[in-house]
Amino acid sequence: MPTGLDLYLIPLCRQGGQEMVSLPGLLAMTPPRRAARGREQDRLMVYLTLSGNTPFTTADYLQATSQAAARFYQTSGSLTYAMRAAAQALNEMLLERNLRTTGRGQFVIGWLILAAVRDNQLTLLLSGPTHAFLFGRDAVRHIYDPDLSGRGLGLSQALTAYFAQDELQPDQNVLLCNQIAPGWETALRSERGLDTPETLQRRLLTLSNADVNAVLMHTQAGLGRLTILKREREAPAVSETEQTPAVQTPTQSRPPLPRAGSTPGESPSAYAIPPQPERLPPSAEALPLPSQTDDSAFAQPAEDVEKAPKITVHPPRLSPEQTRRAARTALNLMDGWRRMTAAIGRGFQKLLPLLLPGNDPRQPVQMPGWWMAFIAVVVPLIVVTIASLVYFSRGSPLESQQYFEQARAEAERAQSERDPVRQREAWERTLALLDLLEARRKTAESQALRQEARTHLDELLGILRLDYQPLVSTNLGTDVHITRLAANETDVYLLDETSGQVLRLFLAGSGYQRDGGFECQKGIYGGYQVNDLVDIFTLPPANSTNATLLGIDALGNLIYCGPGQKPKVIALPPPDTNWMNITAATLNGGLLYVLDSGANAIWVYAEEEGAFKKRPFFYFDDQIPSLSRAIDLAVNGDDLYILHADSHLTTCTYGRLDTTPTRCVDPRPLADMHPAAATSQPFQAKQLKQILISSPPDSALLILDATEAVVYRFSPRQVELQSQFYPLADSVGQPSGMPSAMTMNASHVLFLAFGNRVYFANNVP
Repeated sequence: MPTGLDLYLIPLCRQGGQEMVSLPGLLAMTPPRRAARGREQDRLMVYLTLSGNTPFTTADYLQATSQAAARFYQTSGSLTYAMRAAAQALNEMLLERNLRTTGRGQFVIGWLILAAVRDNQLTLLLSGPTHAFLFGRDAVRHIYDPDLSGRGLGLSQALTAYFAQDELQPDQNVLLCNQIAPGWETALRSERGLDTPETLQRRLLTLSNADVNAVLMHTQAGLGRLTILKREREAPAVSETEQTPAVQTPTQSRPPLPRAGSTPGESPSAYAIPPQPERLPPSAEALPLPSQTDDSAFAQPAEDVEKAPKITVHPPRLSPEQTRRAARTALNLMDGWRRMTAAIGRGFQKLLPLLLPGNDPRQPVQMPGWWMAFIAVVVPLIVVTIASLVYFSRGSPLESQQYFEQARAEAERAQSERDPVRQREAWERTLALLDLLEARRKTAESQALRQEARTHLDELLGILRLDYQPLVSTNLGTDVHITRLAANETDVYLLDETSGQVLRLFLAGSGYQRDGGFECQKGIYGGYQVNDLVDIFTLPPANSTNATLLGIDALGNLIYCGPGQKPKVIALPPPDTNWMNITAATLNGGLLYVLDSGANAIWVYAEEEGAFKKRPFFYFDDQIPSLSRAIDLAVNGDDLYILHADSHLTTCTYGRLDTTPTRCVDPRPLADMHPAAATSQPFQAKQLKQILISSPPDSALLILDATEAVVYRFSPRQVELQSQFYPLADSVGQPSGMPSAMTMNASHVLFLAFGNRVYFANNVP
């Protein structure tokens, strides 16, 4: 399907004063035919630079970038979630390698830029101190924030990444680089997008004689082609075993881009990305992480084995005592093997007379020599096979012991550190090493060390572990998918996206039961057509409708529901702009706040005689934030909180006086002030789903993470992280996966939905 823009990637690579034909670590892909849901229209560019004291081959780069692309196209859901999954796959690979080679002083750090283009929308993920320049006709947007993008990949289990988005226009230039070459910064800031890509490329390479490493992207109106441009050049032959240096820095001139209306065939120096096969190519499809015993960074693709230099794998060094123990073990095994085979032979001689007819059991059977030889060969093979399976499934005891000793050393380092950030990093390395160990075998010592590490990490990061329990023991239905929750002291209401129905669970004795007779769903009531509900909320006990629940659809129809009664529908008086697309609503202090993202508006209705009869007033004054991608809202007194699909937050304070208009902060940073936090603003890399204000006393802003069972608790005024709610670790029955909805009642009972499952936790702060 056409996507409107053709993309041309021009690698700029100069190494040691010599221009390079291609840029290792650059990969561009169009969607394969069997991409995951949501990835069908996403074109992806992976730009990876590896630094450290270990050399990497072009095959290593290809293996790493292919794995990232494979993970991206195999991950369904939102675009940012898939990009984060791709970056996390690289981070895990590099971290595992660093943990294996830390004893030899070897390490590698990855700087990554992922660029995904859907239609004309560009989404960037930056990990490490990388830069992106988007050249417009009137201004240059420089995307660079090392506090948010972190130090790079391979240093910690927690991925630190920075997301940014922008709208691409035809004939626009975008520059991506791992660092700004000397002499570039002034020129880049003064660039106004009027230069052709050839002119900009030539100017950048002329301004600096230093090594450079960058990618220039140029857009043209077209059919969604994705092309990497490169120039053939004459150069001395390079040895097939030559390694690509760990730090890449590039620059070189490229041939002119084809003009609008031309075909790719008119530019012989460009090679377009070919159509993708039915499945991802072997280098990019479901690539496994390196095995636990493989010490190389990545597996070598078959076609590049001869060109890649051999990487020497150093086996673990054994102490003299370990060597003596190993020798004694080998001797014992040999002696045991000899005795076992002899016993098996004697046993067969005694057993066969009892099995064969016509033989005297008291006389041993005289077996032919070939039969004895067969037994002597087959029985040991069976025993060796069984022993090998046990060994390879559980691993070498010596290797496992080494993992444990390294983990214990990291724990001791963490306890001796005074810097909270270094403490956190050491505890994270402890857990990573324990993961490697317990993938082979779990011991009481490893589990105790894991508990100690997790306890210290929770204290450093403000994590509170909640003991979740299933809300009901029976299955709600395989087709049920809960998107909204509402709760009071006795009832929990679940909005099922599949059927458009609201389910009621009521407290009976020590547990909740389902109310099979509760009616509240889309349909026609008294001449009003109620469509799919977008939000629900509980009503105070005393109200004129005797209802316990209020729902709203995308066109402003309110449905009042209660146990044992028929639903009642009242249409909200529409605003002057009429309704475009209501996405969320909330009740606070007798006021109904309705978010109409389609009209870029929030309308406020005042309750009168238990109903919302009067026309609404517009919440904002002269400052109106963009609400086109707003997905949820919450209110705390005069403070309004708006959550957007890209996980950023807008806060507004209502101006009650003519001299004090309503003012908004957009975006409002979500700050983590814990001293051990990896960055003060880690939430831009998260995928946030819903928000709510908890009941007093000690009200807080709660935000649900859509990718894991985590709820973040922020102070309402400063919007600073106070704590993080996680399930109990390593406990049976705790929720896991991607949550779909959240709510909390007045008694501070927290409810989380995971598709068709609902859990609750008591006494939540």
